[in-house]
Amino acid sequence: MLNVFSKTKPWMLASLLAATSVFGQTKSDNSDRCRPKACEPMPAMQLMPAYNAPARIDVRGSWDIYAGGSFTYWQARQENMELGASVVSSVAPAVPTAGSIVTGNVINHDFAYKPGFKVFAGINFDHDAWDAYAEYTWYYGTTTTSSNGPAQTTTQPYGYLTPLDEIGPLQPIAGSEFSTASQKWRLKMQFLDTAMARTYYVGTKLTFRSIFGARFAWFTQSKKQTFINSGNLLVTPTSGSGGTGTLFMHQSFSSWGAGLMAGLNTNWNFGEGFRMIGNGSFDLLYTRVQTTNTEGKFTNTAGTTQTRSALRQPRPDFLMPHMNIEMGFGWGSYFDCSNWHIDFAATYGFQVFWNANLFRQFHSTTMRYSSHMPNGNLYVHGLTATMRIDF
Repeated sequence: MLNVFSKTKPWMLASLLAATSVFGQTKSDNSDRCRPKACEPMPAMQLMPAYNAPARIDVRGSWDIYAGGSFTYWQARQENMELGASVVSSVAPAVPTAGSIVTGNVINHDFAYKPGFKVFAGINFDHDAWDAYAEYTWYYGTTTTSSNGPAQTTTQPYGYLTPLDEIGPLQPIAGSEFSTASQKWRLKMQFLDTAMARTYYVGTKLTFRSIFGARFAWFTQSKKQTFINSGNLLVTPTSGSGGTGTLFMHQSFSSWGAGLMAGLNTNWNFGEGFRMIGNGSFDLLYTRVQTTNTEGKFTNTAGTTQTRSALRQPRPDFLMPHMNIEMGFGWGSYFDCSNWHIDFAATYGFQVFWNANLFRQFHSTTMRYSSHMPNGNLYVHGLTATMRIDF
C-alpha cells in the first residue's frame, strides 16, 4: 500500500502545480481585460448612436449642384409712419380758449402686399455631407395714403388736418391747418446670403438643417408728405407761415449692412414626399447709413416758398438685429432613375428688423431743428413659394 502511494505522489504534485498555473493565468488575463487602455481607440460601433446620419438630397448625376428660385408676396409695415392727425374743434385754431373741445384721430399709413423674388444656387461637398450656397433676395414696394380731412359738426364746426412731424397731435397752432394730405412711402430691400449648411436626421421622420454664414443687406427708404390748404377751411389762419398753399416734406436715407447669420430649418416628413416645414434664422448686421436727408417747405398760392426745415446727417452707424420665422408645407421627389430631384415648398413667414425707421420727426414750430428719431421697427410678413432642382 505504501508502495502504491509512493508511486502516485509525483503525479499528484505535478497535477496540483498545473492547476495552480492555469488558475493564475486566468486571473491575470481577467485583470488585464478590465484595466482601461487610455491609448486604445473606442470601437466605431459605440460612436454610431450619437452621429446624425446625412439627410441631404443626393442624385446619381456627377454635378452635385442645386439651384432654384422663390416668388415672394410680402407686406412691409413700419412703426411711426403716421401721416398726421384729423382734428375737429369747437373754436378757430388760431384762437383757442379755456374750455374749448379739440378731438381728433391719427391717420395711419396704408400698407400693402408687394411682389418680390429670390434666386439661389449651391453645391454639395463630400466632407461630412456639407453644402454651401448663395441666395439673393429682392423686394421693392411703394404705398400711398391720403385723407380729405374730417367732417365738421354743429358743436365742432372747425375741421382740419395737421402733420404730426411738425407739431403735437391735437395742438391748434395757426399755420399748420390743411384740407387734404397724402403720404408716399418707398422701400427697397436687397439681401445676399452666403452660408455653409448640413442636413441630417434627428429621428426617422424628422430632419434638421443647420446653417451658418454671412449676410449683406442694402436698404433704401423715402417718405414724401404733401399737405394742401385750398382755402375751403371754415377758418383761414392769419399768423405763422400758413394760409392757402402747399406744405411739402421729403425725407430719404440709404444704408448697407454686413454681419453673421445662423439658422435652423426643420422638415417633418409625412411620407410619399410630403412634409411640414418650420424654419428660423437670426442675423446681426453692422449697418452704415450713407446719408439721411430731410427737407420741408411751404409754398403759398402766390408762389412764394418758405423753407421750414433742411437737415442732413452723414454716415450714422449702428447694429441692426433681424429675425425670421416661417412655417409651411412642401413636396419633393426623385425622377429619371434618381438622376434629378425636384422640390416645391410654400411657407408663410414673419420678419422683424429692429430700429429700421431713421426718419426724423420735428415737434416744434418755433425751433425748426427740434427733432428726434422714432426708431420704429420694420415688420415684413407674407407668402414665399419656392422651387428647387438638384442635378
